[in-house]
Order: sequence, then structure tokens, then C-alpha cells
Amino acid sequence: MINPCAVMMRRLDGGLYESFYFRGTSLDGQQAFWLKHNLLRKKDGKQIQLDLAIILFDRTSHKTELAHCSQILSEDQLPVDWQSFHWSSHPHSFCQIQAEHLGGGIVAQSKNARWDLQCQNQGELLLHFPHERWYHSAWPKKKLLTVSSRILFHGSIQIGTQTLHGPWLGMQGHNWGREHAYRYAYANCTDFDQADAYFDGLSAQLAIAHKRIITPRLSLGVLCLGRQWYRFNQLERALFQPVTKLDHENWQIELSNRTHRLRVQVSAPSPETCAWVALNYDHPDGNRSVVRNTKFAQINLELLDKGQKLIQSISSDRCELETLMPEDLPTMGYSTPLLMQTSDTEHLSSPHI
Repeated sequence: MINPCAVMMRRLDGGLYESFYFRGTSLDGQQAFWLKHNLLRKKDGKQIQLDLAIILFDRTSHKTELAHCSQILSEDQLPVDWQSFHWSSHPHSFCQIQAEHLGGGIVAQSKNARWDLQCQNQGELLLHFPHERWYHSAWPKKKLLTVSSRILFHGSIQIGTQTLHGPWLGMQGHNWGREHAYRYAYANCTDFDQADAYFDGLSAQLAIAHKRIITPRLSLGVLCLGRQWYRFNQLERALFQPVTKLDHENWQIELSNRTHRLRVQVSAPSPETCAWVALNYDHPDGNRSVVRNTKFAQINLELLDKGQKLIQSISSDRCELETLMPEDLPTMGYSTPLLMQTSDTEHLSSPHI
């Protein structure tokens, strides 16, 4: 397990964020959850902040429910291993992460929450970058991996007066770095209609030299059909994968490697007819971005051989789509719903999730 938090969060020469998260969608595709455990140490700062949040997405009502709390940690409270982590601010909020169990509770002014989930790991560790050494080098500044590509969650989640019961099918993700990307679209899907499949991919632009230089779009992706993995993450191709659309609600790209092509179309309805959440993400350097996320995007994939012969076409309306656009202006609060939603804005002191 690549586990940077035990070492990097203790360094005082530069800031760092780290997110360890779980997501799952009900088997009927009507509800989804997003459970996030985040650490943030700002540049030249000594305090380390833990942010804990859980979000429920409802397809029918088009609404989300969010509960959140934060705590300043001492170094001896830092997790040595994210697979065995326990934190509490007794008698209020707490969280537990174990290989086969997730537990936690949030007591906050806005909304209380509690979750108790059993985790049945059915997937694999996925390194998005082509070589593990990239995870130990200074570049890229943002690292990401999938700890498990498929998890079946059983149990219950309660936020306010709403309680959901599993099972949910999802994954376990892990990302960290010294800054978030300047612009990106990210998609993940664990449940397709036509096949036992898993997809994970992204296109991102990075800001260099205090945003004086913005890189071209860098694109990576992987597809698993049955037990066969198709990897489109070669460094020499990352700059040249043709992205035909990338905006708040859409991502279209054709990925290729030496033997195959993968056409990817991801689109989500507007927040008027789909459950979205918009979160403020703090960068270690003090900047802030707005990230939009839904678990109910439509994804269509076409896998072809080099001769353009179609191998398989699969689709799902249970795809996660997350986008960050630099033109979005963050608010002072922790989380804000999209402007088109009617739910109340959360005004919380801690913004980083």
C-alpha cells in the first residue's frame, strides 16, 4: 500500500492535502453515498486539519444531504495506516476505518449523521500512473490511486431524519498532493448494464509558474472487462488523447494504446433534474477551487481494436462525474449547493473536502 500520510504530513517544508474516500450506489441505482476523510496542512503551517464528511445523493428528489465536521490534529493523532484508523472527539464526532468495516458519526450545528458499514472487497488495487515511481517523485504534484476497484457495502447511513440501508456497490479511492489540478474531469463507474466491468479515467490541466503557464490536457484511463484490463495511461500518449468535450456536465474523449481504442462519453443532467453537490476544495497554498460531483451521470463506452472493429459497447447511468472549472468562484463556507438547486447553503467554518 502506498501510504504517504505518515511521512509527508509531518514535513514542514510544504503543504499537503490527502483524501481517503469511499463511494457506493444502491443496486437499484436510486441512492448513492460519498464518505470522505481528508487531511490538510497548509504551506508553512504546522496545524493538520481533519475534515470528515458524508453526502447522500437521491435520484428521485434530485437532492443531496451533507453532514460535516472538522478537527485540528496533533502529529501523534495522524493515521499511520489508513486501513486501520480511529479518531474521535468524544462524546461528539468519530470515525473508524478498517479493512472490513467503516463506522462513524458527526455531531454538527447543521446536521447530524451516523454510519455503520460492512465492506466486502471484491476488487483490485489500481495505480492510475503507469509506473509506481511516479507516486514517490515530486511530479506530478497530484497523486491518485484506487485502493479497491469494487466493494460491496452492507449496513446503514443516517443523515438528519433520513436513513438508508444497503447494499451499495462502489469503490475506495485515495489521492494526495501539494495542489489540486487547475481544471479536470474525472469519471468512475463500477456497475454497467451489459457486462462485469470497471472504468476509471480523467483529463486534467495543471498550472505551472503561479498559473502563468497552463498545460495541455493530460488524459489517462483504464477499463476492466471481466478479468481483462485495458490500460490507456502511457506517458507518451497522455498529451495526445483527443478530448472533444470537457465542461461542468460533460466529458468526451477517445483513449488509445498500442492495441486498442476506447471511446468515452460521459454526460450528466443539469442540477435541476439530477442530484449534484458543489464543494470548496482548499489548496495547501491557500487557494480554493469549486468541485462539482454527481453519482448519476450517463456513461457510454466503446472498445475497439486497432482496426476500428468494435469489441464491446457498454453503458450505465450510475457513473460518478466530478469536474473542476477554474471560472467557478468559491464561497466562504465549507460547502455550497449548485445555484440551480433549492436546498439551503451550508455555512461551515472548514472548507476542505
